[in-house]
Amino acid sequence: MMKQLAIGTAVFCFALACVVNAEADAEQAKPPQFFVAPIETEVQRREISGGARAYAVVNCNAFLVGSQFDPDAFDTTSLVSELRTLADADAGPLKLMVRFHRGGDIARPTRLEIKNHLKQLCELAGFGSVNAVEMDTSVSWDEFYEPLKDWNETKSVIETVKKDRLVNVYPLGTKLSRIAIGNADCVVEIKQPIDGRQKDLSPELQSAIRGAIESVGPGLKKEKVLFRVQSTDAGRELVEQIFDARRPPVIPENVKDGPLFDFLQSQRKQYRPSPAMKLARELGFEQISYAHSPGGGAPEKLMGHPVPNFELDRVGGDRLELRRFLDGRPGLVTFWGVACGPCRQEAPHLTRLHQKYSDSFAVVAVNGYDEASDAVAKFARQNKLEHPIVVGGGEVASKAYFVGAYPTTFFVDRNGTVVDYKVGFDSAEELERRIGELVDRTRKSGL
Repeated sequence: MMKQLAIGTAVFCFALACVVNAEADAEQAKPPQFFVAPIETEVQRREISGGARAYAVVNCNAFLVGSQFDPDAFDTTSLVSELRTLADADAGPLKLMVRFHRGGDIARPTRLEIKNHLKQLCELAGFGSVNAVEMDTSVSWDEFYEPLKDWNETKSVIETVKKDRLVNVYPLGTKLSRIAIGNADCVVEIKQPIDGRQKDLSPELQSAIRGAIESVGPGLKKEKVLFRVQSTDAGRELVEQIFDARRPPVIPENVKDGPLFDFLQSQRKQYRPSPAMKLARELGFEQISYAHSPGGGAPEKLMGHPVPNFELDRVGGDRLELRRFLDGRPGLVTFWGVACGPCRQEAPHLTRLHQKYSDSFAVVAVNGYDEASDAVAKFARQNKLEHPIVVGGGEVASKAYFVGAYPTTFFVDRNGTVVDYKVGFDSAEELERRIGELVDRTRKSGL
């Protein structure tokens, strides 16, 4: 009897040890609930933060027990340790992404409690400046992190933006870039919105994409390319057609005949790759995905038509009538707002270009947010803006210029005809290039 009891106890202990070891292995297999890294490459500074020196993203759902915040539910020690290592190397500003899975289901006070707790941990680790940004997503942390948990990164990764008039192209060769920007090998950012005038990728655009990707170099991995596109109202539905990521159906090896085989075979015969998929495959990529930013509006309606006239109050001055102000010069009319981040980035460059080209080119910034004149004037003073700014342009923006996103800039030739438009702000170099083309065209015409 005692012998049987001893054997039973040994079996139980062995089984218990197996359970404990399995639980330990499962705990080790779980991905960390955070990721931290220094911001080092050109792509990271452009896409993640131009001012921050480090980045952290935290799975805030890991702080929840039920629906309540519990700081002991999270591995705070590991987080602070990694943050402190970063801060010891460079204690410059930190960008902190406070990530919530289905955050709308979490009470607002609980979200703020978690956010403030994380900011305190970052400060405790040595960061004096922490920019905490909340992010809500329908993708769980495990789904998000799983494809990247075993990422092997080389030490000498170069992430440089290749710029063209029509596209920006850049590789994502670091774990940070893939986590913060997108899990792809390469990003193709198409500058001009899909606005209904195109049903395909134009030969000119395809050539620009090919050239930029080739210039990245032979070291570019080509598993997946991410297209980033904008659209106006008319182009919103076209984006899905042009950038459809579906691939031909795969017939499993064990399916040789029968109804399933016949169905899959017919689907393969009917399959037609989208224009973006076709181009990507020609360039050597296996997969595509796309990120779509629908801007709305219909600025394309003004292409080839006289620029709509308006008369609005200048900041700190008199009324400005557009046609009289242009006075036979080519120019640009940009719609902006103080509360618009890209607009604020663009504004100082408009002043510099106005100072450089004012004799031969007109620059007008229209405040389409209908912000108070005093607030616009204060922003102009603080940033030493000298280019013409008019206020009260909300109705002009929406009804005369069909603006759906800010900033939207219209380029006008010497005859007062709209020859191009741009949604968003890319770079000062791009603005000056377009201005230079219009000025040169005017000079060559003998005027």
